[in-house]
Amino acid sequence: MYKKSWNKKFGRSEIFKLEDSFCQKVEMDMLRLADGDSKSYREENKEYALVILGGKCTVKGDGFEFKDAGKRKDVFDGAATCIYIPANKPFTITAIGEVSIAVAKCPSIKDFAPVIINPDDVVIKNLGKPGWEREAHFILDERVDSNMLYIGEAFVKGGQWASYPPHKHDDDNMPTEAETEEIYY
Repeated sequence: MYKKSWNKKFGRSEIFKLEDSFCQKVEMDMLRLADGDSKSYREENKEYALVILGGKCTVKGDGFEFKDAGKRKDVFDGAATCIYIPANKPFTITAIGEVSIAVAKCPSIKDFAPVIINPDDVVIKNLGKPGWEREAHFILDERVDSNMLYIGEAFVKGGQWASYPPHKHDDDNMPTEAETEEIYY
């Protein structure tokens, strides 16, 4: 278990980097921007998923632009908006008002199209059994072409455990089990 915290300061906070965590594939930044502020990403051979935690932004790169992305004020205000950006596509995020974004990234050399996943596209399911119940939001999943990223949110009420049935992600044995790394926020 590797625990890192985000202090919610403005700008980019690197939470998980390949160089200093147990993760070998997945990295995560937290980004908080004030109105009109921008942050650009240009890392080679990495794909990105921008999960808008709250607020709005425009994401623009060569050949694509997603204007006014984001519908919720915080993570408890409905389903997320997510923007998938494939490898080797530099992009800039510009805040419209204040915005907070979880930036997931991982190695990729495949070329896919940038995609916006709007709240209406998020699949929401109630999962688990008594004691392990949660509302699962499937955001960036097999419906979107990506190399490795798979993004979801789970909302767990007090007194419940987060996952049932017990499972692991150690072996590449689809569709029973996928070898993946998980980061929880």
